[in-house]
Amino acid sequence: GDAAMLQVAWLHALSTGTRKDEVTRPAPSDTFMRRSQFSLFTPALQEVPMTPANIQAALAGCNWLVRGQSSESKCDRDNVTWGARYQWFRVDAADLLNFAAAWLAWELRHPVASASRQQWPAFSRNGGCAPLAPQELAGLLHDAQVAVLGVAAFTWHAGRVTCATSLFGSKELKARTSDVDGVIQLMVRWKSAASV
Repeated sequence: GDAAMLQVAWLHALSTGTRKDEVTRPAPSDTFMRRSQFSLFTPALQEVPMTPANIQAALAGCNWLVRGQSSESKCDRDNVTWGARYQWFRVDAADLLNFAAAWLAWELRHPVASASRQQWPAFSRNGGCAPLAPQELAGLLHDAQVAVLGVAAFTWHAGRVTCATSLFGSKELKARTSDVDGVIQLMVRWKSAASV
């Protein structure tokens, strides 16, 4: 339940630098990331429904993709700047740190009807319909660290830092572009280059 949810949410944070407030609901009137913000695509880039059969095919196949979309954030309250820029994740079931494979396994364990995906939170306790509060997610991360490491060594924000520093240190990225800071800004969705 909570451990599986925390794993997939943390892999998402490491892959995207998503803030805690984007995947949780800080206040009753606030926004949160929903299941509908993730879609499944075949190797031919055809969008298919998130059904158990399609998910199993994606986990068993190669070159399937999960397309994500960011949620509203403190720097982009209407999701205008980054909401139209999709995040693409290649499914690799052999990689334990692969977000797309973890997401599909989460979807398989906790299916949601197509009609409910627009309202259903992306990350929730036991895959339920109630979005997490920020302090719940922080508490789960704290408890997991204490259980595994014996001490809580980092906060949710470490996902943003890890994503950005991994990109900054990437030799492959530096070989592909001279604008590493621009790529980091795009990937982690910082409003300005100065934030990088």
